[in-house]
Amino acid sequence: MIRYALILIAFITLSSPLFAQERQMRPFKEGEAVSIESDKAYILFRTVRPKGTASIEPVLLRVPDKEEVARYLEAKTAAFAKEKPKLIEKREALLAKKEKAESRGKTFKKEIPPEPSLANFVFNYEGIANVENVDDSKAFVKAKPESTYLVAVKPGDYIIYAASFGSGILKPFLHTCFSLGTVGFTVKPGEITDLGYWYGDGAKLKSDIPELAEETGFGPSSDTPFVLATGTVRPARADSSLPSALTDQPIVKGEYRAVGKFFNAACGGINRMPPVPGILAYQGGKVVDGKTGEIVADNYP
Repeated sequence: MIRYALILIAFITLSSPLFAQERQMRPFKEGEAVSIESDKAYILFRTVRPKGTASIEPVLLRVPDKEEVARYLEAKTAAFAKEKPKLIEKREALLAKKEKAESRGKTFKKEIPPEPSLANFVFNYEGIANVENVDDSKAFVKAKPESTYLVAVKPGDYIIYAASFGSGILKPFLHTCFSLGTVGFTVKPGEITDLGYWYGDGAKLKSDIPELAEETGFGPSSDTPFVLATGTVRPARADSSLPSALTDQPIVKGEYRAVGKFFNAACGGINRMPPVPGILAYQGGKVVDGKTGEIVADNYP
């Protein structure tokens, strides 16, 4: 189920701000009373941000259900039917110019687009978003270096899709997709799923966060033109902090799973989530299930 959805769609245009569509995730404000609704799921996680560390937000992709996929494909098909004549006309005009230039012994430098098809049609979907960041500034418990986040979400399967900078003018944009390997998890209605810890930082300089130190320090050649970001997770532990407001709430430990590589041409950069002991590993560029030792299938068409 994870694989088919990653192949098909992220319901956003990733060259556009993440906030362009109706948001489905709602973070709880600091000090807000917690009331669990039976038709919603909730995720709990903590961030550890040492002094001087970049603000990096996790970006989550919710795997769309069959009805959502059907609505998306219907909308995309209708939009393609409308634009197809213009796309064909544009392509034929370029082919004619190329033929004319070459008949005169000249080189035609413009790129000829592929023959228009539904598969390669660039579509800006205006339906419900299924890719959203968790705003760094909206912690349920704000502290230094550790803050805690509680977010109401739609029940279902999720992956940690990307990392995005949490401050500055570039904040609303997607920066680094974990296209080369990441993790996923499931959240159920009426429960708070404890995802443990999220660690994020820039990848150019060696991170002070131990969980990221071995896969950072790439230097300026990693700029994409944005500074490449990175991030990883650690599952909840018995000694993980828990706000007093949640001690009587229905909390279950989140179960992460390895997710194979996927394609997204619109990210500012691509990276892989660093290995997560017992969950996510790598072997010769392939994603490995840390629980079974088996290679995880890529999510390519």
